[in-house]
Amino acid sequence: MRTTGLLLSALVLPTLLLPACAEPPAEVPDTVGELNLDLGELSLWLFAHLNDDNIDQLGVGARDMRALLQDHSAALDDHTDREPRTWGLPILDGDNLNVNVWAGADPDLQLPVGVGFRSQHSLDDHGLALQLTDQTPVETASSASYDREFLSDVGCFVDGSCDSLTARETIHRVNSLLDLVYVQEKEYRRVPLYEEEGVMILGRSWTTQQYREEAPNQDTIDQWTGMSINISEGDSTLRFNTLWGSSNLALQDSFLISQVADGMEEGYLATEAWLAAN
Repeated sequence: MRTTGLLLSALVLPTLLLPACAEPPAEVPDTVGELNLDLGELSLWLFAHLNDDNIDQLGVGARDMRALLQDHSAALDDHTDREPRTWGLPILDGDNLNVNVWAGADPDLQLPVGVGFRSQHSLDDHGLALQLTDQTPVETASSASYDREFLSDVGCFVDGSCDSLTARETIHRVNSLLDLVYVQEKEYRRVPLYEEEGVMILGRSWTTQQYREEAPNQDTIDQWTGMSINISEGDSTLRFNTLWGSSNLALQDSFLISQVADGMEEGYLATEAWLAAN
């Protein structure tokens, strides 16, 4: 039996609305700021527009995302309780899903979830973690291996002299649910906040095929599409990670979503510990 799409009533998740933003100046046409998007819609918009030429438009999206996260500072600062900073999201499909995913993937089977977090380390510090070719020190324990291959110049991206980065990751996932290896594509974009101090590092990842466990289990990952957001805030960093995933695991949606969210949280805490030690 395949998993079905997320029913938000199955989880107690807060509903957030993006605060109203001042109308951007005329030289920034059709900006996200004029659309007054909520958290889920803004997540879809940022995923879809990562490679846009209009950096000012992306900068408005970055500014709005920071304002939204700042509205929930108390929840983001409480690292003992994940649930108040966990959100359900809309399905990622249509023009928003503008990457080359497996043709057999059904968007309606996605189980979308996002988790926010405030890191006590600066955005520059997080550049140290981004550069790791072995990502296991900053990932969940279910990552038996997590190898990142850079396909463009990571040094210039981290030091800010170029604004785009591409990579490919080979991950061996081992937990009570799965034991398989999959490959995901990765893109990053550096985005200055529009008319404000600060920078957003926007990333997105996706798988291009179905991945299946070896016999006898034969469980699959059908979709594994994610987004990462790191936004500078002085000496700290506002973080928001999302995943739109589906598999053939015959388990309750709420349980699978909770497992994914727990994995995001484990990665956040592992990154904090690694940065503190380095």
